Amino acid sequence: MKKLNILSIIFLCSLSISCFSQINQEARENLAKIKLNLQTQLDSSIYYFDLIIKEHNQGVGKSILIKKYAQKIEEAETSIDQTVEKANDVAQESNLSEEEYENWIKGINFNQISVKYQEIKVLGFDFKGLPITQEYPLSQLYQDSINRFSIHFPDNWEIVEDDRFTLVVHSNYLANKEKMAGFGIDINEMSKNFSTEQYYHGNMKSINKAYQNLKITEEEDINLNGMLVKYVVYQYSMNEKKLKCMQFFFTKDKKGYVINGTSANNVFDTYRSLFIEIARSFKLD
Repeated sequence: MKKLNILSIIFLCSLSISCFSQINQEARENLAKIKLNLQTQLDSSIYYFDLIIKEHNQGVGKSILIKKYAQKIEEAETSIDQTVEKANDVAQESNLSEEEYENWIKGINFNQISVKYQEIKVLGFDFKGLPITQEYPLSQLYQDSINRFSIHFPDNWEIVEDDRFTLVVHSNYLANKEKMAGFGIDINEMSKNFSTEQYYHGNMKSINKAYQNLKITEEEDINLNGMLVKYVVYQYSMNEKKLKCMQFFFTKDKKGYVINGTSANNVFDTYRSLFIEIARSFKLD
C-alpha cells in the first residue's frame, strides 16, 4: 500500500467522505482520533504561518523570523508527518484499502494550509520555514504617476528605454554581458475585465508562438502583496541564446499586468531571489 505524507497530500481538496464498511469499530475510533489530532496540528502550523506573514508585513527581517519560528514550524510539520504515518499503520492493520484511506485523507481540510504555504513561499520562505530568498538592498525607487504604481530595484541597476514595456531595468550589463539580467513591467489596457486566468493563458499562447523550445518549469496561483497572481517560470531560446524567465500575471480595473524577471538560463538561480524581492516591492497606488 502506498504511504502518504504531508507533502503529497497537502493539495488534496477538502472532501467529507465516509466509507469504512470494511474496518472494525476500534479502527473507526482510532482514525477519528487521529483525524482530530491531525487537524489540531494543521491549525498549529497555520497559526505560526499567520504570525510570520503578519510580522513580515510589519517589517520584521527574515533572519529574525527564521530564528523565532523555524523550529516551531518544523516541530509542527514533523508531528503532522508522524500522525499521518500512524494513520498509515492503522489503515494497514485494519486492511483498509488504498482508495478508502485516500478518501479518509480527503476528509481532512488541507486547503487552508495550502494557501498559507503559497503565501509563505512568495514571501521568501519554504515549507519548513527556511529562507529561499535573501534580503537585498533595493535602494532605488521608481514611481509611475500615470500608471499609478511604484517598485524598488537595486542601486547598481539602471532604467533602460524600451517602448515595448512600461518599465525595464537592467543589471550592469556592460560589466558582464554573460551575467546580464533584466526586470520589466508591462501594463496593458483591456477591452473588458478579463480574469487573471484568462489574461495569463492569452499571454502564454502568444509567448509560445514567439519563442523556441519553451518549457514551463513552475506554474502556480500565489498571493503577491495581497493580490492573487499567476506565477510562472519558463525557459526558452531566442537568437541562439538560452534564457529563463519568471513572470507574475494579474488583472485589475480593466488593466493587465505582467511583472517579469529574465536572465541567461545558466545564471537564473543567481537572480531568482532578487527577482522575487523586486516583485514583492511592487505596489499599486
